[in-house]
Amino acid sequence: MIAQVLQESRSSTNPRKTLRSRGLLVPAGGAGIDVRTVDITVGGLSVMANDHLVVGSRYALTFAIPRRGTLYILTAEVAVVYSTQSATRDVRVGLRFVMPDARRAELIAGLH
Repeated sequence: MIAQVLQESRSSTNPRKTLRSRGLLVPAGGAGIDVRTVDITVGGLSVMANDHLVVGSRYALTFAIPRRGTLYILTAEVAVVYSTQSATRDVRVGLRFVMPDARRAELIAGLH
């Protein structure tokens, strides 16, 4: 599963774009988890968190995408596809968007 997600996100039809923003992951009925976005594709994004997240768990993610001087605040349901310790002691977490969204895809496409 992880290999498939990584391969799809690295394909030329779904390129990764740098996105440095703050985000908030909220589990159903739980407290929010602050994250920092790293990069994004139409299919998902990677974030840095302070702690590991359980693969397969779902969250509501709120994050911002800047475009042409405007900051767009988006909320999407995401699922954790990997959670691994990084060299900086933070945890890098791969998130997959559960549902496609045309507006989100348009904003991501506009990132440089």
